[in-house]
Amino acid sequence: MRTVFILGAGASQPYGLPTGYQLVPQILEILRLKKGDFESLGILPREMNEFEKRIRESNIIAIDDLLNQHPQFLELGKLAIAFALVQFEKKSELLKPGIDDDWYRYFFEHLHRLQQPVNPEQYSFITFNYDRSFEEYFDTVTAAFFGNSEQERKQAILDIPIVHIHGQLGILPSRGGNCPYAPTQDRSHVQRVAYSLRITDKEDDPQTLARAQVLIRNANTIRFLGFRYWRTNLDKLEFGKNSANCPDIAGTAYGFEKAEISHLKARNPSLKNLHAHPMKIVEFFRKAYPIS
Repeated sequence: MRTVFILGAGASQPYGLPTGYQLVPQILEILRLKKGDFESLGILPREMNEFEKRIRESNIIAIDDLLNQHPQFLELGKLAIAFALVQFEKKSELLKPGIDDDWYRYFFEHLHRLQQPVNPEQYSFITFNYDRSFEEYFDTVTAAFFGNSEQERKQAILDIPIVHIHGQLGILPSRGGNCPYAPTQDRSHVQRVAYSLRITDKEDDPQTLARAQVLIRNANTIRFLGFRYWRTNLDKLEFGKNSANCPDIAGTAYGFEKAEISHLKARNPSLKNLHAHPMKIVEFFRKAYPIS
């Protein structure tokens, strides 16, 4: 059994990260507060003003859409996204008690109770998120739970594949990098991680997309979690073609009405076999599609 989980912004939201819609006002605030930082990084004031005007007057839901439409703002947009998101990467938000829809914890409970080490091909994750909350959580709790014991089981969990389609805010120290999961105001750090983000279609990494497409093509089960089902993202995965032989495709659709789900499937043939449920993620696992 090979299960691929495809993550959207809603999958990180329980851990203090903003959705695409929530990120837009954060970026406007960053543009207001960080003018000096942007100028020190070579961004002209008139460019900041024009970018802010475009955001406000276009009334966009996702900043990525605007940057695809106006690539002249790409450098500034990446810096603004990085400045905004790094402030939300807080370890305390991953581990605090009483998190609503704490599916990271739910999934780890499943993994560590397996009788055998998880098979390296059993689970994989494809994420459209820039944050590293998933990796940070699993690196932290796996190390704490297993300690120096059961190294095979521990390593099997840490080796679960995670593919970041749009890049990420740097590589965590626990994974061989030097970008901690922590808020920072350091301009050089933000600039460095901003350059690793892939926002426009022209920046897509062919090897990353190919890896994700192979995972989908080989999957017996596909689960969308916190995903908005934007056609542009599905097209990157060539989802219709690559999922054609997958017998079990389902996902969360929290916040969607039944009519919206029906319309979503009708206008996007690649989702014709999708079973979408207007539930949060833990509820989806508990009531509709248990993790197997």
